[in-house]
Amino acid sequence: MDEGDKNIHVSGAQCRAERSLGAIPVVVRLRPAATFLLAGLFISVAHEAVRSQAPELASMFPLGGRRGTSFEVEIHGENLQAATHVWFDCAQLQAEINATPREQSEDNRGKSVLLTIKAAPEAAVGARQLRVITPHGISAPLTLRVHEEPLVLECEQAKDAPEHAQAIEFPAVVNGTIGRPGERDFYGIDVSAGQRLRFEVLTPGGIGTGRPKTFLQPELVLYERRGSFFDAARTVRIEADDQSVFYKMGPLVFLPRVGHRFNKSGRYLAAVGSLDGEGGSDFAYQLRIVPDAEQAISPRRKWSSREVVDTGMMATRTERDFHRTLSARHPEELRATIPRTAATAPNEASSIQEVSETPEHARHNPATQDPGVELPVMVEGVIEHPADVDTFQFQAEAGLDLALEIETPELGPPHFSPLVRVIDAEGEEVCSNIFRRIGGDGDDWIKTLQPKVVCSLENGGRYLLRIRDLTSRRGGPEFRYRVLVRRQEPHVGQVHTTLETGAVNLVQGASHELTVVADQEEGFTGTVAIGAMNLPPGVELLPMTTPEQNVVNPISGPRAEIHRERFMPGRLSTKLALIADSEAPRTSTPVLVHLTARPVVDGRAGRRIDGQKFLLMVIAAGETE
Repeated sequence: MDEGDKNIHVSGAQCRAERSLGAIPVVVRLRPAATFLLAGLFISVAHEAVRSQAPELASMFPLGGRRGTSFEVEIHGENLQAATHVWFDCAQLQAEINATPREQSEDNRGKSVLLTIKAAPEAAVGARQLRVITPHGISAPLTLRVHEEPLVLECEQAKDAPEHAQAIEFPAVVNGTIGRPGERDFYGIDVSAGQRLRFEVLTPGGIGTGRPKTFLQPELVLYERRGSFFDAARTVRIEADDQSVFYKMGPLVFLPRVGHRFNKSGRYLAAVGSLDGEGGSDFAYQLRIVPDAEQAISPRRKWSSREVVDTGMMATRTERDFHRTLSARHPEELRATIPRTAATAPNEASSIQEVSETPEHARHNPATQDPGVELPVMVEGVIEHPADVDTFQFQAEAGLDLALEIETPELGPPHFSPLVRVIDAEGEEVCSNIFRRIGGDGDDWIKTLQPKVVCSLENGGRYLLRIRDLTSRRGGPEFRYRVLVRRQEPHVGQVHTTLETGAVNLVQGASHELTVVADQEEGFTGTVAIGAMNLPPGVELLPMTTPEQNVVNPISGPRAEIHRERFMPGRLSTKLALIADSEAPRTSTPVLVHLTARPVVDGRAGRRIDGQKFLLMVIAAGETE
């Protein structure tokens, strides 16, 4: 353990959200028939009371720690007084639950828990999920960052002015909190002449796709102290190489990232704040400062990932993600999941032919009459410099139902935004991966790049596939892509639930309604049978009767959308019930349940498909306090 990580002071105010349940004495004279109705009502209320005592996490400080070390983290929330375990989505993180002085106060009981987290040296760098377990269930996740740089905590003294800046050494990941509206935290660094540094700020709202959605738009500014006749301590803002981005993760999130080469040695300042001036106990952040020996600041593997590390434990099968891995056997794998029928057999040979991988240097000249690559094909290349456009040529028959899938192996949106277009022999665009719809107050067009698009080619002949960066301002060796061009294969896509937290706390003798959705990809018209694996003893997953069991997504949304059918699959949804027997054994730790699906076409069942995974705990009834 590093010296800087041995004695860590955890700061930050506790969450002020409070709840209370009042008990109202009631005297009721019951008729016999009403007794059973009220008894059932009491059971239902008791079940809801047990669920309401499940642990809830609001925030934590610091937001992470260095791998190969132990560090303390304080979590704030509700119903944390009986915490027994901490769940991580990987085996390289472990935690011990410690007592906290705040728990000695009755007003603060259950509102915080102090953890000592040990990160193994082999723990993957990036964001991981953390959940707290109590006898009343498992919480929704918070995101914990594992990093390589030393951990530094903000000092308790005020640092809201340049003259009060906290001095730090880099490389470092500084953990701080914007504790009140309008606050700005200043940090001082000593830099040598000619040195390059990278700076970035990460917040809970800008990591992963889970909760909480606080502190969405942090601010990062670099300053140089240039004294003048009127003000010897005057500071001047530095115009740095700004690679900050706004991106959508539900709400709009800002990710400040800047790089700079310092021409003069001396002390410089980095200030962290909130763009909208907000602040509070939940406005925690990490300021990462690292040196960069390259001639130019590059986004390639130099910045912290804003996505949760995918360990496969909770991963959901999806084909609408720029970072998924495309395989040359992908068409064959898709077709293998669908049962063979007389209607599908004639096209089988042509649909499962091997997909060749075509490097960029082998692409054909569109000005020639060469037929180019043969479909299906996987084209690979690099947008080597700004305004670079890669062109591939292929032949297609009239009426071909085409599918394009795009992968960015190293750098994806918003840094590398691959624009893929199909152009016919007349030079007209047939389709692209830009989805357009009306948003805002009804007069705004919102355009998004999609990793998959399907379309039909009315005419046969020569077509061009063109690939570039959307902005024409970026390029480099990390701007790699793969594009799979193939015939459409009707199949079942992602199978997932509407669970927001990814976990279910199931009371003994009670049920939990679950909505399962299966995507109808590329014109799939069959039905889907849903099942589950690894259910704990005494728990069943059963269908529920509803007015309409299968609900197909409409083709168009509430407002105008351009060719929604090319970008969004249809959907089948069904209502299921997780039911626990009254004698079902309690679980002290969560069980990972695997949803499964089997497509059914003309009465024939296809291959089993892995669906979403979620955590399930069986908790005791009647353990209310």
